[in-house]
Amino acid sequence: MSQHVTAGQVLGWAGDTGPGGNGNGNATANTHLHIFFTRRDPSNNQFYFIDPYGIYAMPNC
Repeated sequence: MSQHVTAGQVLGWAGDTGPGGNGNGNATANTHLHIFFTRRDPSNNQFYFIDPYGIYAMPNC
């Protein structure tokens, strides 16, 4: 948390482990990576999720 990253830096690994991706033959559990980004608002110290592609909600700005 609160780390700066640079272009090309590895942020995580996608693999066939964990619930839904444990190699159980389920065709819907393809290899993928869950990642999210937040920003802390200094005015109220709350974290706000950043959804740049509108995947989780319709954009309203």
